[in-house]
Amino acid sequence: MYDLDPALRRLVPLELAAGKTIAVVPVMFSMGINEFHYLASRAALFFDVEVHRRINLVEFHRLVVYFTAYKQYYHEETENLRRHAVQEARASWGKVGAAFQGVQAAAVGDLEGMGEEDEDEDEDGGLSGPGPTSRPGTGSGFGFIRRTASRGGVVPPMVPDSALPPAVRLELLRRKAKIELLSDRFRQLAEAVAQDPAISSIEALRQAEDLVRRLHGGRVTSCKSGKDRTSMMVTLEQASILQQEHGLEGLDRKQLAEIMRRHGTRRANVLKNVGKAKYAINPLQQLFFNDELRPPTGMGGAKQT
Repeated sequence: MYDLDPALRRLVPLELAAGKTIAVVPVMFSMGINEFHYLASRAALFFDVEVHRRINLVEFHRLVVYFTAYKQYYHEETENLRRHAVQEARASWGKVGAAFQGVQAAAVGDLEGMGEEDEDEDEDGGLSGPGPTSRPGTGSGFGFIRRTASRGGVVPPMVPDSALPPAVRLELLRRKAKIELLSDRFRQLAEAVAQDPAISSIEALRQAEDLVRRLHGGRVTSCKSGKDRTSMMVTLEQASILQQEHGLEGLDRKQLAEIMRRHGTRRANVLKNVGKAKYAINPLQQLFFNDELRPPTGMGGAKQT
């Protein structure tokens, strides 16, 4: 266990500061992104390309278990929020009802003298409610008011979501939209994982990145060296985030990624590793890469990996 700086320790929840552990669900998706995967996928008689799909299916099942538990927890939290808001709404109604009971008590006294006449009229087959021929104080409509008031109770009504405070309604809608979005992303990941492993596609990795980030999970993307294909994949993810969450959906994702590949910290990373600000992806290898994972023109070709 790491010893935290006292200033940081004060920011940690008490139960964690006391030593409570956090359950971690590790999941790993694997995808071949180079010429070797391309050749192996087209020579299935000599290479077992199914291993990729088997790994991803097993890991996907682990994510299914986690996501099911996550949705259950999220549903319970949402119901607690709704229940608390409903209780507050009913409490407010109760205050109104308590004030109204004073009016009811006065109404009982005023209607008491009318009660005899009202009941007699009902027995004689009078009208079932106030109508054009009813006079004030008569008819079973006034009798119902008197009987209700005499019971002295105002029953809090059922409170639909539409009657809750605007902030609560907005939060409930936000939560519903979030679960729908997560479920949609989960379906897309399932389709990507089920793809033929001979297809050189990065969709499974992209969908896994997006889903885990939206679930607030910690995640790492890395290739063998952690600098070349990793740089291509990470900058592509950053470009997607800029489109989805920072108002740049009108810009081309590949162009956004290329800007970060040319000018971002990824170039400094390769320079520090191999002494040259170029990615170790030569023109021949690029022929087997997904178009969005190719380095900018003139930025590949470093020989050292």
